[in-house]
Amino acid sequence: MHSLLNSPLNLRFGLRALLTCLAFFLANAAFADKPITLPKDNWSITANISELQAGEAVWFELQGADLNQLFRLGVMNQRAYLQQWKDNNWSNLWTEPLTKHTGKYRLAIYKINDFIFFEAEKPGSAQKVLQLNASNTPTTLTKVTRLNSGSKTQLQDVVFHQGMRKPIVDSGKSEPVTMGDEVITCFIPWFPVDYTALGYQRQYDFPVIPLLPDSGYNPRTEQYKIMQQNGITVVSADLVFFNADRVRAASRIYERMLDALPLEGEGAIKIVPMLELKEIPAAIAGIAYLLESHGDDPRWLKVDGRPFILTYHNGAHIDMTPAIWQSLAEGVKELGFDPFIVYNFEGIQVALTGTVDLEEAAQIIPYTDGVYHFGGSSLKEGAKFPAFIREHFQDLHPEMIVGGAVHVGYYSNRTYNRNVISHRHTGELRENFEFLLSGNPDFIHLTTWNDYNEATTFCPSYSDIGARLEIVKRMVAEYFEQPQPVGKAGVPEIVLSYRKEIYPGEPLMLEVLPLVTQKGPKQGKLSITVETYDGEVILQDTSPTLDLTKLEPWYTTEVDLPPSLNEVAPMTLRVTAKFTGTNGESIEYANMPDILISEWINYGDQLYCSIPLHHLSPPDRGIEISVNGSVDTTAYGSGLYSIEYLPDEDDALVAAAKRGHLMRFLAPMDVIGAQVAEMNEQVSLKPKTADMPAATAEWLTTWTDAERGADSFNALAKFSDGTWAFSPTVIVEPLVPRQNLLAEWVFSSPKPALMGNVKGLDKPLEIIVDRSIYGHELEIPDGTSSTFIDLPGNGRAFRFDGKTLLKSDQDTATNGPVAIEALFRLTETGRYQVISMQRGAQATLVVEDDNRLVAMRLPEDREHPNPFVKVHSVSTLEANRFYHAVITYNGRDLSLYLDGEFQGSAECIGSRS
Repeated sequence: MHSLLNSPLNLRFGLRALLTCLAFFLANAAFADKPITLPKDNWSITANISELQAGEAVWFELQGADLNQLFRLGVMNQRAYLQQWKDNNWSNLWTEPLTKHTGKYRLAIYKINDFIFFEAEKPGSAQKVLQLNASNTPTTLTKVTRLNSGSKTQLQDVVFHQGMRKPIVDSGKSEPVTMGDEVITCFIPWFPVDYTALGYQRQYDFPVIPLLPDSGYNPRTEQYKIMQQNGITVVSADLVFFNADRVRAASRIYERMLDALPLEGEGAIKIVPMLELKEIPAAIAGIAYLLESHGDDPRWLKVDGRPFILTYHNGAHIDMTPAIWQSLAEGVKELGFDPFIVYNFEGIQVALTGTVDLEEAAQIIPYTDGVYHFGGSSLKEGAKFPAFIREHFQDLHPEMIVGGAVHVGYYSNRTYNRNVISHRHTGELRENFEFLLSGNPDFIHLTTWNDYNEATTFCPSYSDIGARLEIVKRMVAEYFEQPQPVGKAGVPEIVLSYRKEIYPGEPLMLEVLPLVTQKGPKQGKLSITVETYDGEVILQDTSPTLDLTKLEPWYTTEVDLPPSLNEVAPMTLRVTAKFTGTNGESIEYANMPDILISEWINYGDQLYCSIPLHHLSPPDRGIEISVNGSVDTTAYGSGLYSIEYLPDEDDALVAAAKRGHLMRFLAPMDVIGAQVAEMNEQVSLKPKTADMPAATAEWLTTWTDAERGADSFNALAKFSDGTWAFSPTVIVEPLVPRQNLLAEWVFSSPKPALMGNVKGLDKPLEIIVDRSIYGHELEIPDGTSSTFIDLPGNGRAFRFDGKTLLKSDQDTATNGPVAIEALFRLTETGRYQVISMQRGAQATLVVEDDNRLVAMRLPEDREHPNPFVKVHSVSTLEANRFYHAVITYNGRDLSLYLDGEFQGSAECIGSRS
């Protein structure tokens, strides 16, 4: 106790420890005799439980004012449970198997203001948070134990504590603050925590951190290491406290992010919470719980021993008046916690001018330890904020720290907040950083953003494989007054940037940005070639001699696309480059992402590829993607696709995208589970079995109504030497012109809505959507036992029960010649099965009981009892494999095709109606 109290910084913690010891003895004594009467204010109780025998159970039970049963937390049969008394019975609110920590199970309950936290396993792992009201506020706590005969199992080390910590009373003195310069990046933890695809499918860019099946590998830890290697010193975890469940989720996120942070001693990367403020009481309780659980963790950034907290808010969430901010700051101190809280000045005024309302700021700053501007916009003027604050408030509040923000770019699919809306390419990032440094900020916050369809990390992404980190690394070195990266002799480090997708009529220009190194060449030229895959050169330009010791860009000549290309969109352009040194040495670069020339009708990707050329694999090693059996840049099909990845190295890690949206996480090719399936299902990598097909299924059509036109696919490989390669883009088009496609039903349940974790939104719609432009949906009738099933990869299919009939509108198909296409699989054979029937028996596809596929229709002149004209398949069909069939009728002949092979035709005179 003496050593703990010896440090002034730890005085209050030592006092808390002493009070806790007293509380421990009192609680054990009380518990032996009678239940504990709970105070109206805050309290907590913790206990350990030794391993239980079969049939044993130990519970903390909470009762209400009338001794009515409310909740109980305990362990039974090697599982932890939180239960609620409902309808005269205990019902589970949460349960899961327990792992042992130091040979014991730990249970804890905290009441913090109007919230109650239930823990199992270890501190900070709240399994459930409930908001209390008059009907569910507990007044009594009892211990319930059910034991086997002769067992001595019981609650151990019970600690009951009344109140939180002693309230913090400000001394009124402004002490100087000791804080070194920090570079903090906005790190959004949704994917790293739960390993799901939630939100990633709708992004036009996404992280490419490997997912590996190796025991002990943690992709969160890998991201921390990458950021630290590029000069980032702190990551800010975006957390939202606005209701009980979000308090629980955010606290779990922070706990897991801390656990993934490697402890490497002096200089190790740190973590801070960035709290999105929406509801103040929930925020106060959540902050107190984080500080109680993790405030002493050395991985949490401290300023003079105080845990550092960033905040964020905007008008859509909360109208942050000075009084509301004061209530937050004082509410945390009333609970006995003294974190270092940084206030975010937000709003259009800051973004446009870098200034704030002085009267409002004067009322807020006394209740803050620091201020910054989140910098969610890309407007340079916002970078003036640190200088403005220092000018007006530094003399009054010399202890206050001032941070600035650099907006590093959205990865959004929304046009108005793409990373740049100009030909500046990487210019926005460079200009904002340089502008900000003039204000001498105490810390720099690198802002990405956090919505489910926007950026979630500042790590290597599908479109930049680390380019923005490489650029920032040079600027961070300047901020810290450190040497620039060492580099390799003879190897230039250059970022090539260009639009990922352009429309007919738009100009094309590329940016070349040298990255400074100590050992790399000091001068050289870069030649750029953009051409079609048929060899037609669109752009060919060579830079002047570049000064590779400066972070200054060169832009190619701006060119217009030839009119001939505008007529054949969609198509792709291939990009290659060649560096030539001052002594004639050269390096060739290939394996870059293509430029897609989009159709006018498509809502396209407006982002840039920013590619570090020095990270690309040599031209003789790359990756191809096969779509429906084709590795050409054009394939045919729609709805459901067969996808195969063909890297030049067996050990390559592969990620893939469709229309720029994630299809496959970056993972080895010898595992299954990397394919993006349902958004809120966890990713689980498992070894492939011998009978697993090489190809996988992909069926997701479009995310929005504006995503029209052809689909496009490409892949990205990371090889064992750390180099990267993009595959050529494969454009997939239907053989039938879109206006002639009368109806197209892909019998797969729709993907969940964007916020797929919201209850109810992940249920399949009760229709089969028509992908044609005419919208002839098929309604699934109530009460059917037909259901959706999963296919290998990302495929789904509708399995009919033999009784369900799906019917379209009578005018779905026009009069005249028609082709009907079907992709189907039989789960059994040996009986008559109808696949498609047109009213009036105009064009029908069936499987007869001899297992042959039959196309049939009624002719104009017919005889009974066998009136149909039929065309049979050459071979019989098998169960449990997919077949592709086409039946055509032109008014004269009825024809049948199976798996692309002509089966035969028969004369069948008549007109189709």
